Amino acid sequence: GKFDLNIFVSEPVAASLKARLPDIRTEVIPNGVDLGDFRCDHEEEDPGRPGLIYTGGMNMYANRDAVLFFLREIWPAIKQGVPEVRFYAVGQDPPAELLRMADADSSVVVTGFVDDIRPLVAQSAVYVVPLRVGGGTRLKILDAMAMERAIVSSSVGAEGINVTSGKNILLVDEPRE
Repeated sequence: GKFDLNIFVSEPVAASLKARLPDIRTEVIPNGVDLGDFRCDHEEEDPGRPGLIYTGGMNMYANRDAVLFFLREIWPAIKQGVPEVRFYAVGQDPPAELLRMADADSSVVVTGFVDDIRPLVAQSAVYVVPLRVGGGTRLKILDAMAMERAIVSSSVGAEGINVTSGKNILLVDEPRE
């Protein structure tokens, strides 16, 4: 090969390239998170009113799709079961459709861009990652884990992260789940 060593952040990606180029040398160095920066030193804003949160720039299709899918297909059932729940959609350039949904439902809070997501994550009980498309490692999951939030993600959302459903994350791919 052209390089002495090829470094990847996840085993599946390294294996994928190695399958096509069997002679290359690979190493995996997983992504991490600064535990000094992302720590859980805040409590939920109002434990009587549980919060769910998703963070990600809405200027990216995968994030827009995830939030709109969540609000259309999953949120109504959650709200029916837990009427006092609140959902925070955090990220730059929220689309008009999302803003309309928030106008129609006061429990949906659209923040737009924020300088620091940590206070919003800290005041939320559950970090949701309803991604259906996209690639790469979702560092947001590592941030949420460092802040000791419960995480519910699609399989796509947790790709590239060494997690076990039911142990340190809940992986679900069907909206009714």
